[in-house]
Amino acid sequence: MITVFKKILLPVNPLKEEGGLIQAAIDLAKELNAKVHIITFALENDGKKIVELRRKAMEKYAKNCQKQGVTVTHELVRAKYKHDEVPQEIAKRAKKYDAVIVGHCKFSKIYRFVHQSTAQDLINMAPCPVIVVTIGAFSKYEH
Repeated sequence: MITVFKKILLPVNPLKEEGGLIQAAIDLAKELNAKVHIITFALENDGKKIVELRRKAMEKYAKNCQKQGVTVTHELVRAKYKHDEVPQEIAKRAKKYDAVIVGHCKFSKIYRFVHQSTAQDLINMAPCPVIVVTIGAFSKYEH
């Protein structure tokens, strides 16, 4: 049985370089004729400037998708989340989607010892397939 992904959830963190992640999602969505829903979170300690930066980045990502022929919606979730609660919230929302595409940055061994990545958490929690794009791993997606 072939799984078809028609609804893709794309959580992003606009405070990191996400160009490769966005382009990978666009390429996959175009190939599968899928719709993409981009989501980011305004965390409890985010100031007004950070929230506005997140909002503008989401609009930019959505325009990029639309320019390339991908149907896209986007959402900035403002709530009292802490960083370590974001993967659980993404996993809850993923119930409505066929797949999640998430970015992953390479971290030092010390950082990984203390923190688990959002991508790794989602692999363990999401109710649907998780596609991981390692940021900076593929020159095709670097801008």
